[in-house]
Amino acid sequence: MNSLLVDTSGWANLYIPTEKFHSLATAIYQQARQQRRTLITTNYILAELVALLDSPLRTSRSRLFVVLDSIKTASFVQVVHITLNRCRSLESLQI
Repeated sequence: MNSLLVDTSGWANLYIPTEKFHSLATAIYQQARQQRRTLITTNYILAELVALLDSPLRTSRSRLFVVLDSIKTASFVQVVHITLNRCRSLESLQI
């Protein structure tokens, strides 16, 4: 699978123009879209993004919902839901 994991800071830098790495995040995002890559994130990352956008970034509630909806409804974004069972199965991996 040709995919890219996007974490909290990746989303924040992409959606908030005043963030330090906004230009870089935008360029990486555009390249990933051109290459038809799947963007992978998790429900935990999205929850953390809400906290970051709310405080300290002080994003308006309406903007916050626009950002979340655009991520969750994009056909090229896969949101992996971390559950207790998934955590337990990961703990058993030997790395």
